[in-house]
Parts: sequence; C-alpha cells; structure tokens
Amino acid sequence: MRREPLLQFLAFGLLLFACAHVISQWRDTRAHRIVIDTQLLDWQRNLYHAQFGSWPDSEALESLIQSHIRDEALYREAVRLGLGADDEIIRQRLIQKMEFVLTDASEPPEPDDATLHEFLTQHAGQYAVPGRVDFQLRYFADQPDQQAAQSRATGALPKLQKGLRVPSDAFALGDDWSHIDADELVRRFGDSEMATAPLTAPLGAWSGPYRSGYGWHLVRVTRRAPAATPEFGALREQLRNDWLADFRQRDLQTRIARLVSDHQVVRLDHRAAP
Repeated sequence: MRREPLLQFLAFGLLLFACAHVISQWRDTRAHRIVIDTQLLDWQRNLYHAQFGSWPDSEALESLIQSHIRDEALYREAVRLGLGADDEIIRQRLIQKMEFVLTDASEPPEPDDATLHEFLTQHAGQYAVPGRVDFQLRYFADQPDQQAAQSRATGALPKLQKGLRVPSDAFALGDDWSHIDADELVRRFGDSEMATAPLTAPLGAWSGPYRSGYGWHLVRVTRRAPAATPEFGALREQLRNDWLADFRQRDLQTRIARLVSDHQVVRLDHRAAP
C-alpha cells in the first residue's frame, strides 16, 4: 500500500526539525564548553615563568586556570552579544593582528652580497656617517646690551688671532667642542648663525662674531671631518637586517593590496563635477 505524499512530507519535515534541534544543542554545548588541556597548562606555566622568573606551584597554577576560565566566559559572552562590533580599539587590534599574520605568511630569501651592495647604493645617505667638527669658542653675553656685546666680540677677534688672551663670558655649554655634527649644532644653537659657522669657518683661525640665541661667539675650528660611508664589511650585518625588514614591508604591502583587490569598493563620496 502506497503512503500518502502528505504524510511523507510531514515525516521528512519532522526529521529535519529534529536534526536542526540536535545540531543547535550541539552548537550550544560546544559554545559553553571551556576545555583546559595540557597545551593551555604549558602556556600558563611559561607565561608565569616569563613574568616572575620561577615556575608556579599547584595553587598558583590553579589560580591562573580559574582566571582563564573567567576571562574566556566573559570573552565568549561579549562576542555573542556583539559588543566588539563597533569598538574602534578592537577593530584596530584585529587589523594589527591581520598585518602580523600577513607578515609571517612567508619567509624572506637570504640576500647575497650583490643584493646588499645594491641596497647600500640605493640608501647610501642612510648609512653615511655625518661630517663632524672640533672647535673652540669664546662667548659674549648680550645682556643687557646686545650691541655692546657685539662690539666686545669684534674687538676681541684680532687679539685672539694674535694669540693674546682676551676676557670673555662663561658659556654654560662649555668652550671646547668635539665630534659635533650639523644636527647637534642645531639642537644646541637653534636656527642661528652659530648653528652653521663651525661647518664653514676657516680652519685653525679665530673668526666671527656669530650670533645665536645666547649672544655672540668667536670660533676657532681645530678639526673638520667630512661625511663618509663606512666600508661594506662593517655594515653587512646591519644591511642584511635592514634589507630583510624592507623586504617584509614591501611583501606586506603587496599582500594587503591583493587582499583589497578581492573586494569591490563602492565610492559614494565622489560627486560629479559641476
């Protein structure tokens, strides 16, 4: 005797409902299961050792596990409620983690000397040792009269050039300067004549006066070393590390661009030109 089609349809529907109910219960049970395994225990032990320099005893380890259970339960409930959906901090953290994943996606090749030589040529300025200068100075404070201080400095210059001793004011930063580069001069003297004078003043002779925010200065340059690039051998390890970092960054940008290209970008902010 043939079964009624309606009864078959109802039976099939009840079977689907039962399967869906079982799957739903399995998912709920899985979502509410927090598994503590040996891998987690090892991770907690190592984390404790890294922080405190000793291994946790059974009581400390159990406290760590209970803390993990508490945090995991709170985390899962927050995810279930969608609390992180509109959180900019969480969004940025996930973006950073994705960048880490993409960065670690492949191991960069080991660069040979030819590659490093080419990298050095392309970034020579990055490795150049800046020019440095040694000099002496005499300082003339412009308080309370700037013009009088300049006149004092101008009058002292020919005496210094003859090797005579002349009275000058005490300079808080000192009178003898060694191994000073252009950046250091700017940091010390700001945007002033004195920030560039030691780099261009005559070598071995007193010159000036040069103005700075402190007052007036006379300068005698005793040594000037030009900028130079160290030998390849001395730079090789640094070049290797910098090349690998540069490769990883370029590879990351390529992977991100590929990821972006998989998405359709709809721009609604562009308005038609009038």
